[in-house]
Amino acid sequence: MLLLTLFTLFAVVLPAIAVGNNCTTFNWDHQTPYVSLGEAKPVSGGAYCPGNGYNHSCAITASGDQQVLYTYNISKILQEFSPNDGYDFLFHMVSSSITIPDNGSFNDQLIGSIDTIRELPADTAGYITFAPLMRCVTGSMANCTGTIKDGAGIEMCAPVSHNYTVGSKVAKFLDGVYSLVNISKDDVGNFKDPFLGESPKGGQGGVGAFIKVDHWMLGLFSVATVAAMMLL
Repeated sequence: MLLLTLFTLFAVVLPAIAVGNNCTTFNWDHQTPYVSLGEAKPVSGGAYCPGNGYNHSCAITASGDQQVLYTYNISKILQEFSPNDGYDFLFHMVSSSITIPDNGSFNDQLIGSIDTIRELPADTAGYITFAPLMRCVTGSMANCTGTIKDGAGIEMCAPVSHNYTVGSKVAKFLDGVYSLVNISKDDVGNFKDPFLGESPKGGQGGVGAFIKVDHWMLGLFSVATVAAMMLL
């Protein structure tokens, strides 16, 4: 009897805790989706280019598959109906309420290729970062419970990618901006390659392993894509 009582108590209390901060309605403001850059993260290991009295530089590369998740600005809101149920209620509530021009996509996550080369000047050290391009929408929440008030503003951003085709092979590349960050040569060992030991998949289950592309062309394509979308 005691066990049954405790089970009943947990069955009632846990769902109540789970839905403490929740909203069931998203009101889109119908503003045109805009783009911004997400958080820049390291996509290469640290490297040092020694100086030997000659004017030269060294190549530093970043290559692997990166996962980028959607972001939103209400950190305390419940994402799921219940913990670990595998259904992201918040994302689907927002994404099902908006319209992206030209049949554009709005994804909760993307896995795509990171592939670039940068030049490291002589006698300097550094690593490469990547800031993903994000497509963003805004609106407000309603039918809220807990500490979230009706009318709370929300911004949700989803990652953007493009496909690169060579013959019959297609690879998905994340759109964004690569940057070279300079560090002390003594700190090189603190920056490990996040893709070390990874077999390239090109974001398409192994397709990328069979595609050889011009790294500089991909870099220019990605920057051009970012610039074009920023002007929309």
